Amino acid sequence: MEVISSENTVFGPGGYVRQFVSIKDVFEVSGEAAGEQALLSSYHSDHRIGGGTLVWAPEVLKTSHDGFRVFSPTVPTTSLSTSQSSILDYMTGSGEIDSQGSGCWLRLLEGTIELEYGGVTEGTDCGLLVQRIMDACVPSGTSVNCTISLTVGSPLTIPEYRTNPPASLDFNRSRVHIRHLICIQTSGVAVSIGSCTARLTIDWMQGAGFSGHPLVGIQISGMGGNIIDVGQIGGFQNNVEFNNSYSNVVNMGWCDNAIRGIVFINSNANKLNGGHIGGRYSDGTIPTDPTTCEVGVYVNPTSSNNMIYSTIEYCRRSEISVGLRDSGFATVYRGYIESCTGWNIYADGKDAEINVLAGGTTTRTDGAGFYAGPENTINFATQVDYYNELPRGDNTSLTFLSLQAIASAGTGKVNGKRGMETITRNYQSATNLLLDSSDFISDSWNKGGTSGASWSGIATPSDSAMPDSGYENSTQIIFPALPSEKAIYRASQGPITMINGPISFGCFVLCVSGDIEIMLRVVNSTGSVQHRHVTRLKPSANFQKIGSELTYTGASDSNSTFEITFRSSIGATIYVTNCYFQNRVGVKFPPANGNTLRNVLSGEDVGGNTFHNGATINGIFRTDYRVTSKAIRLDKKRMQYSMEVLTGDGYNVLLEPGRDGQEIIFKRDSSVGVVGVIPLGATIEGSLEPIPLSTAWQTLRLKYIQTPAFTGWIRV
Repeated sequence: MEVISSENTVFGPGGYVRQFVSIKDVFEVSGEAAGEQALLSSYHSDHRIGGGTLVWAPEVLKTSHDGFRVFSPTVPTTSLSTSQSSILDYMTGSGEIDSQGSGCWLRLLEGTIELEYGGVTEGTDCGLLVQRIMDACVPSGTSVNCTISLTVGSPLTIPEYRTNPPASLDFNRSRVHIRHLICIQTSGVAVSIGSCTARLTIDWMQGAGFSGHPLVGIQISGMGGNIIDVGQIGGFQNNVEFNNSYSNVVNMGWCDNAIRGIVFINSNANKLNGGHIGGRYSDGTIPTDPTTCEVGVYVNPTSSNNMIYSTIEYCRRSEISVGLRDSGFATVYRGYIESCTGWNIYADGKDAEINVLAGGTTTRTDGAGFYAGPENTINFATQVDYYNELPRGDNTSLTFLSLQAIASAGTGKVNGKRGMETITRNYQSATNLLLDSSDFISDSWNKGGTSGASWSGIATPSDSAMPDSGYENSTQIIFPALPSEKAIYRASQGPITMINGPISFGCFVLCVSGDIEIMLRVVNSTGSVQHRHVTRLKPSANFQKIGSELTYTGASDSNSTFEITFRSSIGATIYVTNCYFQNRVGVKFPPANGNTLRNVLSGEDVGGNTFHNGATINGIFRTDYRVTSKAIRLDKKRMQYSMEVLTGDGYNVLLEPGRDGQEIIFKRDSSVGVVGVIPLGATIEGSLEPIPLSTAWQTLRLKYIQTPAFTGWIRV
């Protein structure tokens, strides 16, 4: 049937636009002039897919007919239906009446070929049809796309891309993208990729389910460069199989319902990225689940140097299911793995490097263990509470299952903690208790010396520090030569509260010239030295950590002292930053987020070191506050806190220029009286007038900005 439209008559010389309801209507209809356009509603009538715009090309030979891009009006369409056999007959030009003639309708394309352009429909086996379309498009660099649910009952092979001439260097411009692939075959290989630089994306791939017959979902081989993206796959004996594959990549979303989720057979240097492999969550009440994997990932003995970065869990198809079975050579695995019924990991290959990441909270029993065969290594990360929830009610104490816990075996290396642990969650952070820890000029430090050692004029503020670690300032100290062994410079802070348990203390020092002896001490309220650490430094290019740890066994001591001393017989120039004193008791994991201050990582996790964790420690920004009760001058070195809480009255705060983008909040408490904030060297919105803060709970929030027209503080 040919429909004539009386509107939009710009295309045809007869003043109308042709419209074909389906491909059947193209038969025996020729255009009136070159370039005439016609509208195709759909490939098959009543399906509303596969349509588009056609243009008449009288010079195109009818032998060019392919049934989805080029249509000869003299190929019979009487028997054309949704069955792939009839479409294939039409595509091959079966029954062409005028095989020596010319004149065809051409489909106007914008680059990508939709499989629906070739009559592909939902619910019908279209495997052979899809293969024909891909074979015609992919080798020339044309992409293929399918937006409907595609059913195939025969194998699909992604064609190899070739340029013309073959010797020219070019990249693969083609990609095959299938939204939903339903495989109804029961044996063989559903999708094969044996070329180089192929690009395949399947959002959802369903197999018929394993019923005793071997069926592979996606099989990858070839010499590298193939990239396969899989959103979800299941229902095969092997969902994804690297088979004689070299340097290919699979990006995985979800993989379950298989005998083996991912398989490496005689394959080297391939990479599996991301995703969840195994099955659905289980609390262990149902021992097995046939929709999961028997083996999550299997690496056979003839495979080597493959890289796996995925979560593997809940492989529970039988009572002996395994998460990762590695029999290969030099396999690299990094991911989270747990709750398989047999073994979580069984590494009986050679030279594997397996890193199991920390998981979250769990109270379920995981009876699966970890096997490290000879020359294999399994490393377990320290368990952490990654949910970071506030302690409340029934989650005040949590039972953490360290992954290697229940059973481990083999003569290989298994590194990391083992077993079930009950951890009391807390709000604490291993906070540095030293104030102005990079500024020895500050009044927070008590300074003195003996036998001619004097602090007068030897210490100055400096920007030479460790900015990558969050320490943006230091104190430069130039020591003169004092040969006497009693010529000692002493700086200390106290009182400091020392709690029963582990304590870390130290500092970071850069010696640029001379020779310096440094001693650190922790002294309790009775004057008893709890621990000391002595170091001698000579010139070097980097800051060095000087520190130690002690375990304090007494009752809490609120009058302890941290002390650091220096002695140099020949003189020295040093820079000191981030002196620290940390009580680490009860701080096993990073605390909950909420309103908790997180100045540093917890002591146990970092082995007593002090590290930057989202806020500069003693630098220009800090998510902490300081209580001020007397006159203070805030320069760049002393703007260490995001909030200055002003208590009492009758004093001024001198505010110097800040750093670009810096914010500071001045907050009055319930005290009565006036505290003035006086800009010095930079205005507050163009004014140098003092700002009185005289009302309880009054807030002044400022931000330092630099623009072409203004540099200074503004109200926020």
